[in-house]
Amino acid sequence: MLLVLSISQWFNALNVRSKEQSVFKLPLTNNRFLIGAFIIVLTLQIFALHTQIGNELLHTTPLTIGDWFLAVLASSLIIIFEELRKVYSRRKSHIAAI
Repeated sequence: MLLVLSISQWFNALNVRSKEQSVFKLPLTNNRFLIGAFIIVLTLQIFALHTQIGNELLHTTPLTIGDWFLAVLASSLIIIFEELRKVYSRRKSHIAAI
């Protein structure tokens, strides 16, 4: 559950860069602070889940690749729903302009 919440927030950070443009059309390379934050957060997440110290301090257990895949899949729902909202918003704006 911790991993799903974390990844959802990573994806949400990508979503909120624009209210109307798709997350897939916005270049990530122009935001080095966001890239740096992703690297730091991913490093901390791996530390929390896949090191003995992290496991003992946070009472976590290592996850399998399958667990990571399921977490990314579940977390991607935030991108899907936000992309649908953006499509609706763009169409509504386009219709209002006509």
